[in-house]
Amino acid sequence: AARPVDGALPGIAVNGDDAYAAYPWLHPTNLGRMADVVANDLERLAPADKSAIQHNLAQLKRRLLTLTANSQVQLAKADNLSVVSLSDRLGYLASGLNLDVVEQPLPTDGKWDAVALKALADTLKEQDVALVLDHRQPDAALAEIIEASGAKLVVVDSDAEDAVAGLTTGTEQVVQALAGRRSGD
Repeated sequence: AARPVDGALPGIAVNGDDAYAAYPWLHPTNLGRMADVVANDLERLAPADKSAIQHNLAQLKRRLLTLTANSQVQLAKADNLSVVSLSDRLGYLASGLNLDVVEQPLPTDGKWDAVALKALADTLKEQDVALVLDHRQPDAALAEIIEASGAKLVVVDSDAEDAVAGLTTGTEQVVQALAGRRSGD
């Protein structure tokens, strides 16, 4: 769905060789473009259903546009949009929400040792990070570091069966965590 077979539509811009492992559909613009590609292909497969396909596509894109607009209005009220992502899956979500991503090296083996935990704690405090994103519940030591820093943790379901519902839920979680936080909280 990211790249049309015939090149009739532009597809989406992805980063890196293994770009689809980074969940590009968690960016509302990418998801809308992917829907365009699928709808275009479906119209060629079922030309008699073109009007229904176009209607459904318009509804989907309206939902995505509304989600984006509403989230940006709410995020504009937040004092701090700095986030650290502990997941290689959530970069497109953070980008799609225009969050200030603070780069944090992740352990290559996925295991947080004392040195990595200390580095994370330092980054969270020094950069005044408001939110930490992950696609799975972190272990107790990692969760404790996040809580002690004053940042909020949001665990986003990156593998929702319904991509639009998953994006909506993830966006709402992030917005709620950031829009409710004020400097000094």
